[in-house]
Amino acid sequence: MSIEEVDDENKKITWKQFGGDIDKHNKLFKLTLEVNDKADGTVVKRTVEYEKISEDIEPRNGWMDMFKNTRDVDANLVKEKAFS
Repeated sequence: MSIEEVDDENKKITWKQFGGDIDKHNKLFKLTLEVNDKADGTVVKRTVEYEKISEDIEPRNGWMDMFKNTRDVDANLVKEKAFS
């Protein structure tokens, strides 16, 4: 993994993933994390950009589990905020 872009002003960072299975199946695999402050909290936008080596390769969506698990963290943080 290498950091490709850091945009402090817009609170955005982009990583390029490489190595192992990623290189075997993809020409490109990038993760972007962007944080936006709102009046009632913060919104985090996660973006995955990838290009498969060929259309014959099935999409590898295991990385999406990581994003799904953040919902539990979000719910816990909201609950803690409500009790503080």
